[in-house]
Amino acid sequence: MKSTIILCLIIFLLLLVAPIASAQNHIAAFKFITDPQSLNPGAVSAPITLQAQDGQGNPVKVEQTLCLGLFSSSSGGEFSSNQDNWQTVSVLTVNSNWTSRTFYYKDVSSGSYSLTAKVAAKPFDTTCSGWPQSEWSVQWTASQSISVGQAVQQNQGGSPDLPSVGQAPAPAVPQPQIRVYAGEDREVAVGSLATFLGQATGLEGKPLENARFWWNFGDGGAKEGRSVAHTYQFPGKYSVGLHVSSGGYGASDYFAVIVVPNRLVISSVLSGEDGFVRLRNDSDTDIDIDGWSLEDSGGIVFRIPPRMRIEKKAEVTLANAVTGLLKSNFPTSVIMRYPDGKEAYRLTGQEVLAPSAVSERPQAFKTAIIPIIQEEIMASSSVREPSPDVASVSSASVSGKVFLGLAALLSMIAAVAFLVVKKRWKNQG
Repeated sequence: MKSTIILCLIIFLLLLVAPIASAQNHIAAFKFITDPQSLNPGAVSAPITLQAQDGQGNPVKVEQTLCLGLFSSSSGGEFSSNQDNWQTVSVLTVNSNWTSRTFYYKDVSSGSYSLTAKVAAKPFDTTCSGWPQSEWSVQWTASQSISVGQAVQQNQGGSPDLPSVGQAPAPAVPQPQIRVYAGEDREVAVGSLATFLGQATGLEGKPLENARFWWNFGDGGAKEGRSVAHTYQFPGKYSVGLHVSSGGYGASDYFAVIVVPNRLVISSVLSGEDGFVRLRNDSDTDIDIDGWSLEDSGGIVFRIPPRMRIEKKAEVTLANAVTGLLKSNFPTSVIMRYPDGKEAYRLTGQEVLAPSAVSERPQAFKTAIIPIIQEEIMASSSVREPSPDVASVSSASVSGKVFLGLAALLSMIAAVAFLVVKKRWKNQG
């Protein structure tokens, strides 16, 4: 009985571990694909790239998110994922479909040191930065040397010291091979289409040809290409990364995207050929409405043209003659939709309708009642003579009032006469 239980436990553990092992079984090793460097104390290194490789040394894509731990034999060594905006890190994430991870190093202490990278499969219920390294089950390890110290020291006389006999001169500090620019921090609205354009230059400052651009939008989405677009579904602050590789070199750049609730509303509408739909941006940021659409109750849809933007605290008016909307004098609703077709705002002339999928974008929806009162139409029209029907109704109304007045007067006279006659009859009796 005990042997059966033990056998079942072993099978269960094998089944549990098998998916993790098989997901990465084609990765034979992680290796540094950039050459060892020599740095001046306090200087930032050129990109240092670690690559996943198969048994033949070819780069392979990671199938499961991995955690990368970085270590230096120097107590003064620091790592960062950004060369220009330095933030010290000791753990990085290697996302699925990546083949490599690039980082940077600096050190204030002179000497020759060893850089070590340890890689483990990330559990599904945590993040790499929140996973204690003491609990890691390290699957791959790679090391590379780095030298910190000036290549040529100056003697007291001001002339360079020559290396002693048999001593090789220190290697020159290599220059970065790729420089990447992803963009500046920005704000976008929930549901709006955010566009990204990356730049990458080589050693001589010229744009790279045939380079691979890969974007991570920070919300789980990713796309490949130099120019891409993405829509954020929820408010928050997201770190967007651009990763560029060309030949054996790679580099990355990051910036922040702050996603704010959608505060674009339909402020008013007017039906008819000379009418309009008026949009108002109540937020503190410009909103790109490229790909949005407007739809009236008659099923007419107008798609917002590319690259249309509404500035913060601004209002724009779209004429019905341009959009084709609201040709009926009595529309029942106007709907504004996100590029993915979900409802962003609805105006109705009969009742306040609850937009669909409110639970998905709670801050992004509002409702209101269409101010379609015909006084706005009448105010723009000249005063006209009443029609014959209206005149006859008015005359009948006046005649009725005169008749009621005369009837009331006769009733009062009859009442007075009755009282007089009654009094005389009593006196005679």
